[in-house]
Amino acid sequence: VKQSLLAQLNERLEIEISVEEIQLDLFTNFPRGSLRLREINSREKTSSAGKSLLKAGEVALLFNLADIIRGNYKIERINLEDAFLNLAVQEDGKVNYQIFRKDPGTDSEMSVNLKKVHFKNVVISYIHLPSQQEYLFRIDGGNLEGTFSSRLQQFHFDGNIHSTHIKSGRNVFLVDRVLSLDTEMAIDKDQNTVRFLNGDIESEGLNFNLTGNVVTREINKNLSLDIIVERSSVHSLFNFIPPEYLEPVNDIELDGEVTMTVNIDGNFSGNHIPGINVQFTVEEGSFLHKKSGLTLSELMFDGIFTNGESRSEKSYALSISNIPVSYTHLTL
Repeated sequence: VKQSLLAQLNERLEIEISVEEIQLDLFTNFPRGSLRLREINSREKTSSAGKSLLKAGEVALLFNLADIIRGNYKIERINLEDAFLNLAVQEDGKVNYQIFRKDPGTDSEMSVNLKKVHFKNVVISYIHLPSQQEYLFRIDGGNLEGTFSSRLQQFHFDGNIHSTHIKSGRNVFLVDRVLSLDTEMAIDKDQNTVRFLNGDIESEGLNFNLTGNVVTREINKNLSLDIIVERSSVHSLFNFIPPEYLEPVNDIELDGEVTMTVNIDGNFSGNHIPGINVQFTVEEGSFLHKKSGLTLSELMFDGIFTNGESRSEKSYALSISNIPVSYTHLTL
């Protein structure tokens, strides 16, 4: 039975899975059975290099015994633990994670409706060569559920992620950051689109909601994203921004509570940064100009920031408005 289940799994996938140990449990969760695969490795069937897509300490597949008896090999839940996923998009746009095989002689393809995928200590590397981008992060713990096929994936993810980095050309973002995610996404391969239907994200005291689209073309990515930052500390916000982007304000200390809306739109590939436009409100703020010693406290104001046409400090523009002077304390 174990070998038959493994053979059926390999028959339906474009990758070949090898396993050192298989344990079949038909009784603990009756009428559901589980197939536990330990020390798993995989390779691409169509690649002479045979690069590994997945290495894992353990993968548990849960299924309904009645379905197996009828010959319907439907997986209801997957537990993935101590694993490494190596996802890549080549220069010609070919991906190594196209794992679902079409049924011979038909245009239909295998789809998987999963009630839950549970991740524990799963490292994911994603390299997109056309846009010179690399993403490296670890899922410490999280759950995913949704519908997956070779054309469309729509899913909900809830869990904690440790971001090692996001690289795009010379630009590096989200270095060593812990993120708590509760997000719903849809990926359409035919349209080359990733849609963030709703995403609540928390990181080190910063709370924000993310919606919008990412269009992935052969050469670049185009972002159209809206971010709403709930009332958070300015200090938490500055900790989230790469240090090189804060160089123009290194001589300033700003604190307080901030709410903002951010629109990110444009090409994001290699050294190209999209347009960034920010509207924000600061309350209970304080301002210190280190060089002059100028101090402002009990600040309230609105502001607008844009990175301008050149997407660099050459075109940065910041405007401040609606400062109620009567409520501002000035110290020299």
